[in-house]
Amino acid sequence: MSVISGIKAPRTRLRQRLSIVVFVLVSTSLLAQDFLSEFVDVTTRKHADESLGFSVEYPYEWEPSSNPLAESDFYVGAPYAMPSFWLNVRDVPGDTALENSLDLIDLSQYPEHKEPKLERIELDGRDAMMGVIQWVTPDAGRHYIETTVISLYANDRWYLLTVNQSYRDTRWRPRLKAILDSFSVLERDA
Repeated sequence: MSVISGIKAPRTRLRQRLSIVVFVLVSTSLLAQDFLSEFVDVTTRKHADESLGFSVEYPYEWEPSSNPLAESDFYVGAPYAMPSFWLNVRDVPGDTALENSLDLIDLSQYPEHKEPKLERIELDGRDAMMGVIQWVTPDAGRHYIETTVISLYANDRWYLLTVNQSYRDTRWRPRLKAILDSFSVLERDA
């Protein structure tokens, strides 16, 4: 019996050590993957809509579809609907002040939201207003979501660009920023 127990003890310690090594290797590779994802070029598709006057690029694996959260003119999302990007184009008078342009969105669609943080930015060479809304889904999972909305006025229209992501998942931030940075207003022929 002492021989058998003597053999089992080293095997058990070896398994524990191997488990620790595997855990460390997997954890390290996942962290490296998240870190490197910011620097890896992503294959994109380009969507251009002449009638609405815009173009945007998004990750190749994302699929355009109807927006489950709001009526949108263009919607594209990752599998399982997050992160996602959508665009609303509003033909409303241009006398709405840029500071008030985010009033064009319906905040009631964001349950338990905090007051949006507003910031003036430049997008596609135009003045724009960016609002960041943090909210919580009402379902049992209570997912914490960060929605960024950017409004800009061009071609006698308001463009409202929206990106949605879990605000605990930071690895998508560079790609979502790249989507917003790729947005371009197509100039109308005079």
